[in-house]
Amino acid sequence: MNNRELYFAESPFQLLSALEAIYYYKPSSYVLVIRYANQSDAKQLKNMIHLLKLDTSYLKIIDGSSTCKVRKYFNESAFLIWMLLYHKKYSRVYLGTTKSRYLNVVRDYFLKEKKIIYLDDGSASLVIQDSFTDSHSFDYFTMFEMVAFKNQSIITHNFEYFHTQLGIDVIPKKSTVVILGNKFYEAGMLSREDSEYLLKKIMDDLGNEDVLYVAHRGESKEKLYSIQKEHKLDVVQYDFPIELYALYKKELPKQVVSLFSTALFSLSKIYPDLKVTAYKMNTNKLLDHSKNYKELYDVYADYIEIIDIT
Repeated sequence: MNNRELYFAESPFQLLSALEAIYYYKPSSYVLVIRYANQSDAKQLKNMIHLLKLDTSYLKIIDGSSTCKVRKYFNESAFLIWMLLYHKKYSRVYLGTTKSRYLNVVRDYFLKEKKIIYLDDGSASLVIQDSFTDSHSFDYFTMFEMVAFKNQSIITHNFEYFHTQLGIDVIPKKSTVVILGNKFYEAGMLSREDSEYLLKKIMDDLGNEDVLYVAHRGESKEKLYSIQKEHKLDVVQYDFPIELYALYKKELPKQVVSLFSTALFSLSKIYPDLKVTAYKMNTNKLLDHSKNYKELYDVYADYIEIIDIT
């Protein structure tokens, strides 16, 4: 029986999900395909491979982050040729997201006859699940509690693989409160004025706490400099996802807060004793996807503290 499996990841969180799936399913043979879709993701993915000490003999890297279009085209085309030659060897395939044009090409041309399971792509998983129906859906391996459609299978995990990597039950805490940044402004979803106003509301609520601002990898240098100058904050931009904070730093902050971030949910599952807070903004201020974010706040309210700053 062919029980070889293929796993695909294009972002740090997708890679975390893929590793959890590999740990859960324990395939006898597999290949983990990691595609560097852009330079910021590539830097974090490379650091994750090093930090988690991944066995590179199981990895296949596609570098689609090159600024040289010829090199990018060559790298991505070479993998498609590999898929053409070897895709029949694999019986089950795990894909990182439905939103990747490249992965959709791989799925539609090579994987039509395969069992496909989708991995978490952050909170986007909830939005994607909401778009499915009884007549059209894919199976999911996820950290979220989802209601399955007819003939859909959903497996929920609690970061069991990641806990084996931590190797300790009690993690020392510092007095620092971490604010997780966001790229709402950079993505054209929130005005600069509203972005600055909401950060000020969070800072006012935190009062005299020792605060560290951990920037999203998509935030602009100009905005981060303004935050540092205006609020006299220490601003850092880690080369690893915040979920790996304790693994890298050997400690946890006192609290993690944000306007909105997938990490709020994942951190609450990985570190149950960590205080995690979402500051709920007026989602009507968002220039796009306001309905989705209103619903996501409602989902998160079952798991973490929500403070309304509308």
